[in-house]
Order: sequence, then C-alpha cells, then structure tokens
Amino acid sequence: MNEDFDKMTSMEDDVVAKVIIHMPTDPEVSFECPLMFKLPEVGQVLDLVYENFITDPDEWERALSTLENDVMVIDRIEGDHVYLREGNPDE
Repeated sequence: MNEDFDKMTSMEDDVVAKVIIHMPTDPEVSFECPLMFKLPEVGQVLDLVYENFITDPDEWERALSTLENDVMVIDRIEGDHVYLREGNPDE
C-alpha cells in the first residue's frame, strides 16, 4: 500500500500530459513540453517560458522574433500536437 501512495505523489504524477508545441515560424519551431497544468483552450494564450523548452540557438532566434512581436495563442489541438498562432485571444 505504501508503494502505491509513493507512486501517486511522485514528481512524475504532476505531469498532466506531454505535448508537442508548434510555433508559427518559418521554418516551424516545434518542441516537446511536459505539462504540469491543464492546457488552455483553443483561442487562449499559452503562457510559457519558451526558452526553457527551445534549446537550439537557431530555433530560439526564430521563436524569439515571433515572441517579441506578439503573444502565442492556441490555434488548434490535434491529439498531442498543439498549434499556435500570433495574435489576440479568442480572435
């Protein structure tokens, strides 16, 4: 019984899902993101510390050019793939 309790309270239990985030860059920047929270709905802002997940310097430069201009909003969700767009929430 104690083993089951330990499994339920482990750090891994904090992960709700692992998704692949796709940013609207050219070429596309995508990265895996373990979520420890409920994913916002389509049309809402995805507020992440993106530099924690995008480790390639070239990809980070592309992502940063997009992030500096606008917020990232969830455009659509297809399974474990989350596609973002620039712009205002709920547009």
